[in-house]
Amino acid sequence: MLVAMDAAPNRRSYIRLASIRALFMGMEREVVRQVFRCSDRLVRLWIECFNNAGIDGLTTKLRSGRPRKVKLKRVKDFEPMFLPCYSPDFNPIERLWLRVKADWFSDFIASDKTSLCDRLCTALKSFIDDPTKTASVCSIRK
Repeated sequence: MLVAMDAAPNRRSYIRLASIRALFMGMEREVVRQVFRCSDRLVRLWIECFNNAGIDGLTTKLRSGRPRKVKLKRVKDFEPMFLPCYSPDFNPIERLWLRVKADWFSDFIASDKTSLCDRLCTALKSFIDDPTKTASVCSIRK
């Protein structure tokens, strides 16, 4: 239990593990509730989680889905940048398509859908095969 407490990913998990350890050591539930400043219902929930899933039931894990909001203290780490409503200069894929159209489709007239798809695949494969070319086309120039 001590190893799990030392490796706890956050304070919340540490408190849960410490409270279960205190109960294992014979401390009364009421005393655990007072020491860790939590409700009796919460202590019962932690016991249930521990009984069902062991130590893993008490540690908090990253949640899937929508990411959490940025905390106010982290806002200073971001630098806002004005972008016009349509800004192909800042979108690397726009420059890639411009280059594909100029190099592969400027003098090409497709006779059918298959020839168009084949030509497009060949064009995209040329960029995949040469990463330095792709990087030079897609890099944002300051």
